[in-house]
Amino acid sequence: MAIVHAAVIAVDDDDVRTVFNPAPIVDAVTGPDSATDGHIAVFSGTTGKIIADGGAPGGGGLLQTATFTLTDAQIKALPTTAIEIVAAQGANKIIFPQSALLYLNWAGDYDNIGSTATLGVEYDDSHSSCLAPLDEASNGQVSNLLIDGATHIALLPMRSLVVSPSLANSGIGQITDEPWSVNSALKVYASNTGSHTGDFTDGDTSNTLKIIVYYLVVDVS
Repeated sequence: MAIVHAAVIAVDDDDVRTVFNPAPIVDAVTGPDSATDGHIAVFSGTTGKIIADGGAPGGGGLLQTATFTLTDAQIKALPTTAIEIVAAQGANKIIFPQSALLYLNWAGDYDNIGSTATLGVEYDDSHSSCLAPLDEASNGQVSNLLIDGATHIALLPMRSLVVSPSLANSGIGQITDEPWSVNSALKVYASNTGSHTGDFTDGDTSNTLKIIVYYLVVDVS
């Protein structure tokens, strides 16, 4: 049982100080005398009455989110200029993305999209992560995002290796070779290949693309 005593000092208009000693607070939650900005508070022990410093977010594998909004110019330049959305987390740390939500605030369609273009989330400049990219060769998924004539969302889920009945219960044996994943940033990228190459064109200066990534940080040391 935690008991906290508190003293209250009252000062009247004549600068007369009166000290009150109210009854102690029973079962109060206590913690350290100071804290580190940005760290998470966690329970210490099993009483539910003691708080401790739980460290920075991500140290314990907590699900985190990062949000970045691309301008029209950044959207068009994605095939040649990837945009960092989650910074590298340090030595022996891997960012483990769980999914990403893309929200296109539409005012005008884009053009010059290649028949095998992709758009997704990558480790640095590897064009690879555990999230499946939008693939133009698969039912025009890049065009569905950029040339749909409306504001809408798209989803980048975890990759799946279910490409045939014999692989229905298989995991993914390899995502990307090192040094790409450890101490690497996450970026949004596009690869414009096939029938067209280079940057995307047209669009509208009012267009924006908001990207929300859900991820864990894993220590592999």
